Amino acid sequence: MELGADVAFRFGESWFNSIGFGVTYWDRDNIGVIQSLEAPLSIGSNALLNNAIDLSSSGLDITFDAMVYNSRRVNWFTRFNFGMSETMVDRIANGEDLILDGPGGVPYIFREGEVYGAMFGRKPVSSLDQRDADGEFYIPEEVEVSINNETVLRPRSEIYTIIDGHAVNRYTKRIEWVDEQVKIGDPTPDFTLSMRNDISYGNFNVAFQLDWVQGLDLYNATKWWMYNSGVHSDFDRGVLIDGGERVGEPLPWNDSIISDYNGNEPQPYRIYHATKRNGDTSLFVEDGSYLKLREMTIRYDFSEILGLRERNLARNLTVGISGRNLLTLTNYSGFDPDVSHGNQDTRFRGLDTFVYPNYRTITFNATINF
Repeated sequence: MELGADVAFRFGESWFNSIGFGVTYWDRDNIGVIQSLEAPLSIGSNALLNNAIDLSSSGLDITFDAMVYNSRRVNWFTRFNFGMSETMVDRIANGEDLILDGPGGVPYIFREGEVYGAMFGRKPVSSLDQRDADGEFYIPEEVEVSINNETVLRPRSEIYTIIDGHAVNRYTKRIEWVDEQVKIGDPTPDFTLSMRNDISYGNFNVAFQLDWVQGLDLYNATKWWMYNSGVHSDFDRGVLIDGGERVGEPLPWNDSIISDYNGNEPQPYRIYHATKRNGDTSLFVEDGSYLKLREMTIRYDFSEILGLRERNLARNLTVGISGRNLLTLTNYSGFDPDVSHGNQDTRFRGLDTFVYPNYRTITFNATINF
């Protein structure tokens, strides 16, 4: 189903000479999307192509354009495009999670009733008394430790503390994780908004486009691999445990000394996080919202000041400069929140694994018409 309406108005001669609106709402189903599903080895293959997935999508697109000002010497035209959409996984043929191997070894899970392309992984335990779905503590009230080759129980509050909202072992500096795969991110933005302006004053013209994408999650697998290889800049700083008072004190069960990092910190960041063995985790999911100056063009027609028209040499001589991807405002720590493997395969939206950023380009041009 698709519903739409367009309407336009004309007003005064100068300000808001014309205004147009367009609205489109769409809701569609995609039944039997082809995808490989696991199959018993007895049939001679470990997977078969099947009409495996049913999807449903809905969205809203709104456009607004206006001739803001119109006169003999000055013209200003603006256009806004607003969009929001969502695609859900309604059914998987075998009723089980569909696990795909994404680029860079990052697995993607498609689950019935969830957003298409949602990210699943493990989250850190956020409190010492946090429980799982069965009501069991993730961290037992008493924790087994080895002292002089003898296993004893210690209160969890003695072994664990909360740092940056994560349960961390005071002595191994490792984060405690939940056991189950949970939703850790959604690559679908809350909305997108594009604004384009075209302004002319006499022989001078400037046009630019701003793109705003809000509320999408990105999985920074580039950062994950840099952690894996121990080359991320986070490894250059430490993390204080309990304010640092344990620096230099013996560990309770083996009498060794906590490393003193840069003179006052107990362990490098790499030991604190140590995420390699934990697979995909929420620590690498980041807000990918951004505002980007997508394009800007400045032109000037020199035909008038050079007298080309009066002498019938040329109708116009326009010289200009254009730039693309000139400025990006974002909190994303990767190179560019505007790129992901989803640009090549929509199943892997929001995944950044050493993807090249959009190039910033500057172009000079000259046009002469006779």
